[in-house]
Amino acid sequence: MPSIFPNPPSDAMSDSKHIDALVKKYLGQLQQADELGKSIEEQVKPTAVLFIDLADSTAMKSGTSARSWLGHIFTFIDAIKLAKKGSGTVVKRIGDEVMLTFDTTATSEQSHTCLSGPSH
Repeated sequence: MPSIFPNPPSDAMSDSKHIDALVKKYLGQLQQADELGKSIEEQVKPTAVLFIDLADSTAMKSGTSARSWLGHIFTFIDAIKLAKKGSGTVVKRIGDEVMLTFDTTATSEQSHTCLSGPSH
């Protein structure tokens, strides 16, 4: 009859001892996983995510003058600069969209700088 164990016990080791060995092995792995989880939890911090998108940019570019279009682009770039100044970290850029993250433990001054917007 074939064994149900991944590594069948030898004649010298009873099924009971083999089960005990497997249980100890997997309990050790569970403990390691638990310790890893606690380590990860210690590194996790509250984070806010901000998406900045230049809405309808293709239509806007074809429907406005170059000067007006550049004004929108510069405002978009200013918004990104302000977000970075306010402790934002650029995570991803996709065309005219930017995703930033913020450590929510940032000082209120940093948050105010980011939320006050460009001053033109």
